[in-house]
Amino acid sequence: RTERDGRASGVAFELSRDGATLHARTGHWPTPIALAARLRWLARERPDLASRASHALALSDWIAWRMTGIATTDPSQASTSGLLDIASCSWANDLVASSGMRSSVLPPIRPAGTNLGPLRDDAA
Repeated sequence: RTERDGRASGVAFELSRDGATLHARTGHWPTPIALAARLRWLARERPDLASRASHALALSDWIAWRMTGIATTDPSQASTSGLLDIASCSWANDLVASSGMRSSVLPPIRPAGTNLGPLRDDAA
């Protein structure tokens, strides 16, 4: 149950030491439920799982992935991660690298409403 998962609270507290800078860049103050804190916690505390991760997706992105087999996100979902550079609307590679996770786990950012392709047979 991720909505009650507070394991990244300590990490969010650490990130909040530079919170004003992160807020100016990403549009969000570091929180325990943001992807930035969760990925950093995962890389630090469970490197075995972090090394096996293929995607880091928001719930709506996960649903789209299950329906189409395409891992992607849109700017509004990416913006909640704490890893999006809002000025360029792209992943902040330095923030991703500092999390200890591979940047390849973050999906491409596409405009909202982009057709991802046909519905998978097993999803239909």
